[in-house]
Amino acid sequence: MSNTTQPAVIAQDNNVNTTVLPAQLEGLLIGGDLSVISESARVVYYKMVCQSVGLNPLTQPFEYIRLNGKLVLYAKKAAADQLRSIYKISIEVTSTKAVEGIYEVTVR
Repeated sequence: MSNTTQPAVIAQDNNVNTTVLPAQLEGLLIGGDLSVISESARVVYYKMVCQSVGLNPLTQPFEYIRLNGKLVLYAKKAAADQLRSIYKISIEVTSTKAVEGIYEVTVR
């Protein structure tokens, strides 16, 4: 880890630079914790992730959740639907059943 405190520009969105300190960047990229960056940096990161996989951020394909103490992006049904459409993946429901109050669906 660099011991410099010079901020790094991680993205430019609508001509506004979003900067983070090297320790924050390390926490994000290595640790996977979005809580170490500002809300505005999270918005830029969210849009970059969507763009990298071809998802429309306006459909809210991800949501933020806390997992093992980290703030992470969780792919929702909208993400799966868009990715299936992009990559022409079809699914067929082969069975459904309720198991101890949980609805189970098997697809292929």
